[in-house]
Amino acid sequence: MQCSEFNTVPYKNELYEWIPVANTLNPCELHCRPVDGQFSEKMLDAVIDGTSCFDDNNSRNICVNSVCKDVGCDYAIDSNAVEDRCGVCLGDGSGCQTVTKMFDASEGSGYVDVGLIPKGARDIVVIEVEESGNFLALRSEDPEKYHLNGQFIIQWNGEYKAAGTTFFYERSGNLENLTSPGPTKEPVWLQNDTVARGWWVGEWQACSMTCGPSGLKKRTVFCIRTVGAEEQALPPSECRHLLKPKPQVPCNRDVLCSSHWVVDNWSEHKVFYKSVQRVVGLAIGSDLSIARNTIVAT
Repeated sequence: MQCSEFNTVPYKNELYEWIPVANTLNPCELHCRPVDGQFSEKMLDAVIDGTSCFDDNNSRNICVNSVCKDVGCDYAIDSNAVEDRCGVCLGDGSGCQTVTKMFDASEGSGYVDVGLIPKGARDIVVIEVEESGNFLALRSEDPEKYHLNGQFIIQWNGEYKAAGTTFFYERSGNLENLTSPGPTKEPVWLQNDTVARGWWVGEWQACSMTCGPSGLKKRTVFCIRTVGAEEQALPPSECRHLLKPKPQVPCNRDVLCSSHWVVDNWSEHKVFYKSVQRVVGLAIGSDLSIARNTIVAT
């Protein structure tokens, strides 16, 4: 709202539709940018008192006299009051219970349900304890709406918005973990993507050279997924989380090419002078360099 007040004010002889830009260094200054622009501008030294310091819904901090002030869970400025693990302000953590579950099912294909994270869940921690070729996924109650690793597309490490909160996804090798402070504003399904993806590797072709510095041998490398007994080709980006085998490597480059002379028969050419010549070639590997020797006799 504060940025839009400048929509009718010319900026360098142009009118723009302005939207706010977060400034973590000075959160209580008003920085704006045009909707379709690639630049931003500080419009005011201070936002209106009571403006949130950050866009994060979990932060209650507000700006007062251009200074970001801490606000406790009791909504008092400069208060140290915090919520306990149950979300109770100044609570002792006894108002809720911890729910744990171990999932080790090996049956099923595609997306397999692990469990339903209920509305209001906090301190969510999902840890993979053994390496597998599967991937964690988050799905809303709508079967077609995924928040993480849906539609057989594996996403990068990072923060993902889901169920009104933020989930932190981390994958190291084939081990994953998923955490969230919560609370969730709606139920969300935790699933296991059991469709195995991997690189299919063909046989090596023969080396392109028997000797010398330029030999290469090649093979075909495809990204595939396995569903039951069926294998389906995928774009290479679907396997980007896995180390790709090399499709070509040098070969025979440590083999020196041998060389020898190749000599043709003498021939005679009759003109005013008598010319006798023969062809001499230098063969190096599979290459043949031709030189012509001529003897002229009177």
